[in-house]
This record gives sequence, C-alpha cells and structure tokens, in this order.
Amino acid sequence: MSASAPLLTLNIGSSSIKYALFDPRTLTEIGRGKEDRSPVDDEAALEILINSLPRPSLIAHRIVHGGAFHTRPALLDTPTLNKLETL
Repeated sequence: MSASAPLLTLNIGSSSIKYALFDPRTLTEIGRGKEDRSPVDDEAALEILINSLPRPSLIAHRIVHGGAFHTRPALLDTPTLNKLETL
C-alpha cells in the first residue's frame, strides 16, 4: 500500500452511505460523496462504493452510539468490539 493512498472515512446510515477521502500527509479532504442505499443491499452497496474509490491506506467508520463506555474515537480492536456487542 502506498504511503500516498488516501484515508477513507465512512458513515453508514439507514438510508445512505456517506464517505470522505483525505490526503494522509496533510489530512486535507480530497473528495466526498453520498450514496443512497436500500437496507436489503447493505453489503453489495458498500462493496460497489469501495471498489469505485482509490484503494485506501486506512478506513475509519463512524459508530453513532457507543454507550457510556465509548464517547471518543477508539481503535476498533477485539476488546472494543466485544464491549460494543454488549450494548
């Protein structure tokens, strides 16, 4: 993966997928968009979107409700996933 590959942020909602691309060196936004989607085709819509963008060096996803334990950005590692599963 190239050091200049963009960072991709995702916000997957009930009716759309919002995304933004950032330059990894400057964190300047270099693109953004919104794709409407059907809840039935979640995985397919996300796969089409990701395949249409430059290959990212990192993907970040917004989780709307992390309960009282997750009120700040966090690495989505095994302990974090386990805690989110309990909510």
